[in-house]
Amino acid sequence: MSLASKPVICYIAQMKTLAIIAEFNPFHRGHEYLIQAARQAAAADFVIIVMSGDFVQRGAPAILDKRIRTRMALLGGADLVLELPLPYASASAEYFARGAVCLLDRLGVVDELYFGSECGDIHRLEAAARALSDEDPAFKAALLTHLKAGCSYPLARSLAADLDPAFLAQANNILGCEYIRALNYFHSPIRAQTLLRQGAAHHDAHIAAQGFSSASAIRQLIYENAPTQLIKALSGCVPENCLPLYEKPRHFIGENDVSQILHYKLLAESNTGFSRYFDVSVDLSKKIVKHLPQFINFNDFATRLKSKDLTYLRIQRALIHILLDIHESDLDLFMEQGYIFYARLLGFGARADDLLALIKKRTAIPLISKLADAARILDENAMKMLNMDIHAAHVYDSLLLHKYGVRPRHECSKELVIYSHSHKSAPGSE
Repeated sequence: MSLASKPVICYIAQMKTLAIIAEFNPFHRGHEYLIQAARQAAAADFVIIVMSGDFVQRGAPAILDKRIRTRMALLGGADLVLELPLPYASASAEYFARGAVCLLDRLGVVDELYFGSECGDIHRLEAAARALSDEDPAFKAALLTHLKAGCSYPLARSLAADLDPAFLAQANNILGCEYIRALNYFHSPIRAQTLLRQGAAHHDAHIAAQGFSSASAIRQLIYENAPTQLIKALSGCVPENCLPLYEKPRHFIGENDVSQILHYKLLAESNTGFSRYFDVSVDLSKKIVKHLPQFINFNDFATRLKSKDLTYLRIQRALIHILLDIHESDLDLFMEQGYIFYARLLGFGARADDLLALIKKRTAIPLISKLADAARILDENAMKMLNMDIHAAHVYDSLLLHKYGVRPRHECSKELVIYSHSHKSAPGSE
């Protein structure tokens, strides 16, 4: 299959496209259900996935590299997978949502954005999104009061908006609200739709006896099981046609695998501090320097830095931003210049030619399928963002090298993932 476009004829313009924003860390049966249930509910012809790359939103490396997760998404029913640029993929819910929604909006082909939520009620999520967006002086004063009282930012924001803290303590409800806020922020015609999350809760650490297990539980299962027992343990948790991708190769990356390179970077820059990095305040920078002599590993250090007003996930994200050189000024520049400057293609399925042709006709941003073409197509700001993705991929490759001896390859030489039902997954050249 080639990327060459077929003629765009009238019926293509009438086809319906839905999108899902995801990490698939890792891909499991709940994700497969979301893709298939959303396609059926929307009567959609195409499903586009915007997926985090090699580092994810909670401030950690993905357990499997982005190309393996792309293959899983295509096997699970997606038609096209695009990479969410690193500055947004590794950021808190608001920035994560804005980056992904902006990318989808600028493609010009997406009709509906589907996501799972704990409440399953789009009207309740829309009302909460409006309340969170109404940042009048009273809201800001209440937010500051709750923060000074020692509340974490998520809790303080819920209380200031007079929302049930339990409602916004649920991860998918939070993301759903932020997706809706982002759609409103960009005045996007894309319609938000939600499906009730099925199975285990987002952070449930136990494998479900029935239904769907959480990604957290599956990651723990992978870390705890010997390679010879892994496939048996995963059976029932992940789609059967994805199981071979867990078996060969078995290259799983965990949070503590970044410990050595992070420790070196923190030591090297301790004299200058870290407040220039995104999510790192002056106080947090001082705290990092103070506790650096006690550094053991990534998880232990994040726990040492955690406090009542700084969540563990906020600390993890801050440390990953230091590791990957994501500066506060980078985010400011990108947002000022329009958030998203390109759509990078990771893979596509057997039916995607018509979709690709329509994207090329309607998109407001370049579609990048070959990195070799990027410098010719993109401006300086776009190349700055893309180079951050490339750098992150090389850091991830270094983790694979030191843990498994996997010989690294430059990101430019890696293949698109092309899936067809007759040939399974075949490499194309990037």
